[in-house]
Amino acid sequence: MPLLLALLSAPALAFESTPSEVVFDDFTNIYEGATSSTGWVPSGSPIQVKIENTSAGGALVEMEGDSWLEWPDPLTHGYEPAPGTGIFLLDTELGISADLQFDIGGYTWGQNLYSSSDVYGGETTFDPWLLPNGDPQVAEILSPGKKDRLFDYKQSVFTGVELYVQMDWRSDIVASFQGIQIATGPSVIDEEGGFEIIPVPTTGALEEKAVFTGLYGAAVDLVFTPSFGVCIPIIGCTEVGAFDIELPMVDTEVEKDFMPVDIYHPLPQIEALTTECDFGEVEVGEIATCEVKVMNLGELPVEALSGIQGAGEFTVFPGTIYANAGAEDGLVVTFAPTVAGDQEAVLILNTSDPTKLAFEIPLYGSGWSEDEDTGGTMETIPAEVGVCGCSSQPAPTDLAWLVPLAGLLLLRRRRRDDEV
Repeated sequence: MPLLLALLSAPALAFESTPSEVVFDDFTNIYEGATSSTGWVPSGSPIQVKIENTSAGGALVEMEGDSWLEWPDPLTHGYEPAPGTGIFLLDTELGISADLQFDIGGYTWGQNLYSSSDVYGGETTFDPWLLPNGDPQVAEILSPGKKDRLFDYKQSVFTGVELYVQMDWRSDIVASFQGIQIATGPSVIDEEGGFEIIPVPTTGALEEKAVFTGLYGAAVDLVFTPSFGVCIPIIGCTEVGAFDIELPMVDTEVEKDFMPVDIYHPLPQIEALTTECDFGEVEVGEIATCEVKVMNLGELPVEALSGIQGAGEFTVFPGTIYANAGAEDGLVVTFAPTVAGDQEAVLILNTSDPTKLAFEIPLYGSGWSEDEDTGGTMETIPAEVGVCGCSSQPAPTDLAWLVPLAGLLLLRRRRRDDEV
């Protein structure tokens, strides 16, 4: 019975395919095309400024890991991240234009005071996949706010009267990224450490497309502080006005599917070249054999554990099958009847093929004897289960001890005859 128990528990054995390397990467223009304008401010003032802004660029994400596949029942699939391989890069460009206009004593004038385009960047690393784990997992880049003098400008309005304009500014640029899910065909993993049940393919390999979905966040907040006044010789400079202009330029979230990644996992695929063993009539005391062959049509080695279940004097050797990709392997079933009558059993193969975790090959045989009339009835034979249990005829050396014994008996008989 030990082998039968092993066969019944064989599905608990774990098999795994070769890992499939995955690299999820994406670039998204989260800042592209954003524009803003303050208009002419302050309204009604003889001196006004207008600030216009544009942005371009975005963020890059790259993550590495492996796709894994295990079975048997069910076929389970998941993704193992490579720690520290997550990269989040910020690459954006911010354009600023500042214009001035004034109307003092009927004297009007306007001019572009400042135009520039500055590149902002940042980088951070993280552990993939940033899928939710109770709480969202987020990678963030913060370009800390900087306060700086944007420009100083002076303009002569009248003889002895000079207008000045100063502009300070501060910028806060933030980019964030978090994972949402990984979809493999119709299946979805949406939490850290999750896995999915994959339908068993009918071929010797699993081929799928994996799509990672992430969520980008982008924010750009600008604060401009213009101040302007009039300078008159002897009197000095008098500030006419100073105020803050808050300009929330970008505040958005973008959900993005990455480009699909090919997932490929080789599998074993067994095909039985022998569908049954019919031994026909075998004389009691004789031995008949049947060779059972299998073929591996898959791309991973086929493994199988064999055993016999049923009433009959059948044995199998060896107890296992191992066939490399594209190769054959087999085992031998022996029928050695000790009594007359029909016998039946099944050869059970528990395999590593996820499409055929177990299948049976029928075994038939009939024992007969010239010295015994079965009367047309079949005698029930106890079940035989084992990896071998083969019986064999005694070898000549096993009978050698009978020769001197026979000689001794013959000598004693002759002495008795002489005495008589």
